[in-house]
Amino acid sequence: MLQAAGLVVSPLADVPGLLVMRTVAMLANEAADAVLQGVATAADVDLAMRKGVNYPQGPLAWADAIGPTQVLAVLDNLQAAYGESRYRPSLLLRRTVAEGGHCMTDLNATELASQCAQAMLARDRASLALGMQLLSVAPGRARLSMPVRADMIQGHGTCHGGYIFTLADSAFAVACNTYNQVTIGLGCSIDYIAPALMGDTLNASCVEQSRGGRTGNYDVRGKPERAADRAVPWQILQGARHSACPGDRR
Repeated sequence: MLQAAGLVVSPLADVPGLLVMRTVAMLANEAADAVLQGVATAADVDLAMRKGVNYPQGPLAWADAIGPTQVLAVLDNLQAAYGESRYRPSLLLRRTVAEGGHCMTDLNATELASQCAQAMLARDRASLALGMQLLSVAPGRARLSMPVRADMIQGHGTCHGGYIFTLADSAFAVACNTYNQVTIGLGCSIDYIAPALMGDTLNASCVEQSRGGRTGNYDVRGKPERAADRAVPWQILQGARHSACPGDRR
């Protein structure tokens, strides 16, 4: 009957996702992961797929046309039916649906990094108790500040190294968790180059050096903001941090 109406017919078995939806859903899922990992923006992913492989529209725009909720449902059903990790929905797709989002093309790695940092610091009672503030964040990068208070001064009249270490560790924690994947520290080393004084505001900047598989390497450097009548050392600390992602995306 459909053929008689001039339509092209492709017989398919009754399986989860059928053919077109499962293919589009997996393309959109992979594209969302590329945005999540900071490979490219959503707009650049769609542009690359349109120009590079001549798709009529990018996979994220395609997901928008279908609806992210529908895409997520197809992937969940495929994973339930086949139990294969390749069907596991991207964290970015899940977050978009959970927050009521209807537009995958609005996804942006920097916005995701900011949301991850804000959510993490809101739960970080230790960093908040020490007066730390987030100055800037981007995928794999973070910059935090901490005031040196009277209760942080040790017996030699300078800031206790443990507090400086904590600032560096908090900057590292924010930087390595900017991809919305739970990441923890494996090990670290730190060099104290100059003392910090009461009244200083310490700034720690963490920059991702490498990231692959389930591990990454980060460099943290610190420098104080100091009153004009005091000499300011170029650097207070330098440290290396090693991270690990303990689980698959979920």
